[in-house]
Amino acid sequence: MTPKRKFRKVAQHLGKRTMLAIIAMLIVGAVNAQKPKLAVMDFMAGVGLYQNDVNGLSDMLINSLFNTGKFELIERGQLCELIGETNLQKSSLSAGQLQQLAIKGVNFLLLGTVNLTGGEYNIDVRVVDVGTGQLYSTAGVTKLSSQTYRDMMPKLANELATKLPQTVNATVSVISVPEKSKSTSVVTLLGYLQVSPDDIGEFSSVPTNIIANINKQGLYGYNDWRLPTQEELELMKANSSKLGLKSSNYMTSTGHTGNVRLVTTGKTITEKEQDRKVEERRIAEERRIKEAEARAQGGVFINGVVWATCNVGNPGTFVSNPEDYGRFYSWDEAQNVCPQGWRLPTEKEFDNLGENASVWKNSGREYANMLFLPAAFITDDKPCGYYWTSDYDNNFRSYTYRYFYQSSNYTYGFGNGGAPISKICCVRCVKK
Repeated sequence: MTPKRKFRKVAQHLGKRTMLAIIAMLIVGAVNAQKPKLAVMDFMAGVGLYQNDVNGLSDMLINSLFNTGKFELIERGQLCELIGETNLQKSSLSAGQLQQLAIKGVNFLLLGTVNLTGGEYNIDVRVVDVGTGQLYSTAGVTKLSSQTYRDMMPKLANELATKLPQTVNATVSVISVPEKSKSTSVVTLLGYLQVSPDDIGEFSSVPTNIIANINKQGLYGYNDWRLPTQEELELMKANSSKLGLKSSNYMTSTGHTGNVRLVTTGKTITEKEQDRKVEERRIAEERRIKEAEARAQGGVFINGVVWATCNVGNPGTFVSNPEDYGRFYSWDEAQNVCPQGWRLPTEKEFDNLGENASVWKNSGREYANMLFLPAAFITDDKPCGYYWTSDYDNNFRSYTYRYFYQSSNYTYGFGNGGAPISKICCVRCVKK
């Protein structure tokens, strides 16, 4: 049998994956010791920061690492070819992606996160052994207010230089764990807990901004993803094989270092939108019924309150026409002049009228669901209306009223004043 045929037969026997590892070893070789080959991922924004705040920091660190003379650094373009541009800002890589790095002779993968906590910018990095996929070392620095990021990178690079080996064997050890195929569907546990199909990475603190951005995007059709409680995490661990959990070290809502897998117990975005439309229809129908009831009672329904359409004339009666001012009453008298089943409005109820109230010489009754308050006085050449409320300010010992005046098509209400007991105003009532 020729050597070529023998090699082909052995390759068929060993299988594609094993041969891939052997080929990688043959390519790299095991000749001499060399500097550790390091790949640096883009830094990620953690608590209190946005991604734009930390873009470019990995490049600063790469320069400082190069200046130590301790590392061989993989070019960004080569790193993009191996794992893809979109993966550069991820907090972890899959086994298959690590395998690609290992084949190229990369020994370590550096991932960094920047968090703003307590007014301090904390830069934390972790180094993954590409050959095993395990965490090899960590390092971190805190940026003081008087310093720049560029000031901190040499310190961080020197710390890493002391923690990583000075030399490594050129032979690579390719990860043999097959890559888990990513699911695209949410897993539901016990009929209520929706679990996202993938981890979003490993973090040293709660990735608040990242979770918020995920919810803005409506990932997998939900917009209320969150960290699981400890009880929910135990349920997830009991279904580890179904979820493909990497380890037992997962972050919960109480927060600690670990992998992050998000959960939700809410409805989908589509279901929420359907509920919102149903609620809008319910509110509209309820309003329609109340408006009809208000008209039957001789009033108009505005912001949850039924208002009388006319002022009080003699005590216990309304005037016949909305244009009539009715009678003027002192505050004490006004408390008991509304017809049976009606009462004096509160300050808040007057204030809630908003643009639904207007002061006119004419009632303008052709406008639906509007309250027209006749202007019984003239102030600064403007028709004005003074109306008592049911409130009395004990602190200032003042009777409260609302003052309305006509200005173009808008009406403005002005609140209390230190109204003397002798002041007189009109009275407009609301349903009890």
